Amino acid sequence: MPIAPNRQSWKGNVRIRPGLGVFQGYAGDNTEHRHWAHQLSIGQGSDLMVVSGGVRYQAAAVFIRADTPHQLIPGSVLSIYLDPTSAIAKGLCLRFFADSPLVTFSSSEIQWLVPDQDRPASINDVDGKLSRLAIMDEVLSDDPKLKAVITALERSIRHHEEVGRHELASLAALSESRFSHWFREQTGMPLRSYRKWLRLIFGMERALRGHNLTEAAHEARFADQAHFSRTFSQAFGVSPSEALAHMKVPSDPSS
Repeated sequence: MPIAPNRQSWKGNVRIRPGLGVFQGYAGDNTEHRHWAHQLSIGQGSDLMVVSGGVRYQAAAVFIRADTPHQLIPGSVLSIYLDPTSAIAKGLCLRFFADSPLVTFSSSEIQWLVPDQDRPASINDVDGKLSRLAIMDEVLSDDPKLKAVITALERSIRHHEEVGRHELASLAALSESRFSHWFREQTGMPLRSYRKWLRLIFGMERALRGHNLTEAAHEARFADQAHFSRTFSQAFGVSPSEALAHMKVPSDPSS
């Protein structure tokens, strides 16, 4: 069963780039949740514990497939979030998710990814290591049609533009009816859900860079702060005010 939250605060550094997010620090209070990113969490200094499907897992690291309900027990972690549309994410899924939505690793299996304890994790280093792991068995490349659709969606959110299903279907050279099925096959989710996920990440970026939650919600095109907070809590198991209060973005987020 999920563990009752113990009111411990989140604190650490966050780095975000398209398709990849990295959190390093203390993962505090959270309830069972699910989100549209694959998650690789690594214990820092000791094993981590995760509850999923009524089962408690304790391991050096755990890889959780997108949309898998889970609860991370408070502790020091390095958590990596991968957009499921990326080639890296697809490659990792081919390697690790054949039989289970959750995979655990021993310290020896994951040691290659753990940064030196005297320096923070570099998002460039994490990206490079995951890329090498993902293509170890076969070379994977981004689908140019999917890449064009995702780029259009991201641009529409950042520039407050409208991009409809018809335009997106044209980018993929598909009819609107076929596009809906194709998009779900490619991403594992409906277009509406993926668009909401992108808006949530954009709102989170704005909040981390000093905007209050009302401003962040507006910039990410949520109806209001309550809508943004509710969506955030469903995705991460903790409210944005609790999760983001003690987090910071390094001056060079790629470092």
